Amino acid sequence: MTITSINGTTLTGLAQTITVPNGTVNISATGVITFTPDANFNSATAISFPYVISDGNGGTATANQLITVTSVNDNPVAVDDVYTVAEDNTVTLNPLALDSFCK
Repeated sequence: MTITSINGTTLTGLAQTITVPNGTVNISATGVITFTPDANFNSATAISFPYVISDGNGGTATANQLITVTSVNDNPVAVDDVYTVAEDNTVTLNPLALDSFCK
């Protein structure tokens, strides 16, 4: 049996990148198939895309790949804050102004 298409794209037997909902499927020249979700995408609802298999004798069947992408707790990024203040004066500090969460 062989996979003949993914998400409507006919497989060529060569390395391919196929766009699927919320990500891409990469097929290596050796047939290894990997899925990479779009940056920062996650959902409790599974991504679904069809694929077709062939038995080599004219018989085919279609099914769906279902992939759930779970969220991760992205670490915050702290950036040094630099201030200058004249002698005998005050400066207002805002330590979170430059900080962010990784995405």
